[in-house]
Amino acid sequence: MTKTKTKFKHTEIGWIPEDWEIKKIKDIGKIITGGTPSTKNKNYWNGEYIWVTPTDISNKKIIYQTERNISKKAIELLGELPVGTVLVTCIASIGKNAILGKIGACNQQINAIIPNSNYDSEFLYYLFENSKSYLQGFSSITATSIISKSLFEKIRFQFPPLHEQQAIAEVLSDIDTLIDKMDKLIQKKINIKNATMHLLLSGKKRLPGFKGDWVKRKLGMICKKIDTGKLDANAMNPDGIYPFFTCAKEHFYIDFYSFDTEAILISGNGENVGYVHYYKGKFNAYQRTYVLHEFEENIFYIKYYLEKYLKERIKIEVKAGNTPYIVKDTLKEMEIFFPSNKSEQQAIAQVLSDMDKEIDALQKRKNKLTHIKQSAMHLLLTGKVRLIHPSQNSTKTKQVSQNTTNA
Repeated sequence: MTKTKTKFKHTEIGWIPEDWEIKKIKDIGKIITGGTPSTKNKNYWNGEYIWVTPTDISNKKIIYQTERNISKKAIELLGELPVGTVLVTCIASIGKNAILGKIGACNQQINAIIPNSNYDSEFLYYLFENSKSYLQGFSSITATSIISKSLFEKIRFQFPPLHEQQAIAEVLSDIDTLIDKMDKLIQKKINIKNATMHLLLSGKKRLPGFKGDWVKRKLGMICKKIDTGKLDANAMNPDGIYPFFTCAKEHFYIDFYSFDTEAILISGNGENVGYVHYYKGKFNAYQRTYVLHEFEENIFYIKYYLEKYLKERIKIEVKAGNTPYIVKDTLKEMEIFFPSNKSEQQAIAQVLSDMDKEIDALQKRKNKLTHIKQSAMHLLLTGKVRLIHPSQNSTKTKQVSQNTTNA
């Protein structure tokens, strides 16, 4: 790492490197607001061109396919967007962005930027990704958040020279590639775990050294107590010392406890209905969270069995109103299939637990990479860290320069 001094200048949006420029969005390329062809005209739909809506912009950097396609006639109506066009959502979910990987168009919730030759599409993608809160600050709140095209065009950003834009984009893209590989590895491990659960929890595959019968009993027969919490979700306290389980996937904290036991906790309503936790110790629970404790069989085996099969039961028996929920009988009457030998139950649970630990370790590595990317975006896109090139014509050889001048 070579240390150099970078001179900064003060601008209307803050301190930036002396050789960077402040530009309005309208100065970096052609801005087009999308539209929606008439759905009554079949000649506009199901063609060969992609048509991007905010739903199509999730975690993808480059969009190659969309939920709906449009025809050449529709493209002529809306205006063709070339490959490399940068898309930014400007209604409702402000600041989601992506790059077109194929010729297409977008709807009216998106402003499209066709960059001039001095601006790199990938750099713009990362610039907007790092500036969501900045963009959201420009939205006027009416029935929904919106940034009009005229306002969008006037928003200012700082830009380095093109060769540095490309270098920054390459570094951030490399980190994204690592994150993507980690995502795929995590998903592969999850798929392996799910397949293993299916085999081991059904008895179709036995672990070495185990024989004997398997039995089927209702959960209410092998779990002596199925209670619920007594508290409203607002009872939580971020400074509390005891875990507080609600119907969310994560747990919160509270000042006092009502349970001191080893338990399986199950979300009884909401979008996470049927989500399963395990906890041992002092804790408290929301009034629609089920607390299962005092098991006759191995609690970890039961936990994994519920993880695998409870959702299937809920799909059949879920009570759907404004909020989906399950009743106690949904749990009590659920049949659990398990080996009569508790050692085999423990062995199965241990295999699945080891898989969970591996997945958790990979997830932590991914989270670390994500944190590194966020830090890198902040440092590189503000010029606090520079990428110095021996040749401006090459983005392959880099030296990272840490600024020693405070802005």
